[in-house]
Amino acid sequence: MERLTEVHHTTIVKLLVLAGAKAERLMAEKVRNVDVRDVELDEVWGFSRLRSAHQGLPSHPGGEHRYSPADVVAMEVVPALGRPDPERICTSIVERSNLSLRMGSRRFTRLTNAFSKKWENHWAAVVLWYCWYNFGHPHKALRMTPAMPAGISDHVWTVRELLEAA
Repeated sequence: MERLTEVHHTTIVKLLVLAGAKAERLMAEKVRNVDVRDVELDEVWGFSRLRSAHQGLPSHPGGEHRYSPADVVAMEVVPALGRPDPERICTSIVERSNLSLRMGSRRFTRLTNAFSKKWENHWAAVVLWYCWYNFGHPHKALRMTPAMPAGISDHVWTVRELLEAA
């Protein structure tokens, strides 16, 4: 962005954080009292810095570095809140959401140098991405943004509109 805009990178990062705060306020204001049938939760892994070379990386037999998660040996569904219908317990939607986040934000791409150096910058990028995803990006299956069928918005928002709204 610095090369494209000829604006110093610290200025761009400050604007990112300011825009992230505005996006968070916008979503807190707009996303309220939404009727939901199902709630899916899952972790999202991100990286805020690289390990230094002297710390090393975990390895498996043979001395090679391991970049993949461990194999799943068992799974147990344990409801943490309420009494969910066992037939509806699933993570397919939240996993698709996680994939969209990983594909849409390089900060979540594995094995690259596109990590966040500061938590504040990472938070701002994530909030902005979700705000755009919900208000400004029409989804192919819905042919509208997720905010529209939820009754939160009546149109596809522009980036300018998102930034000016909060």
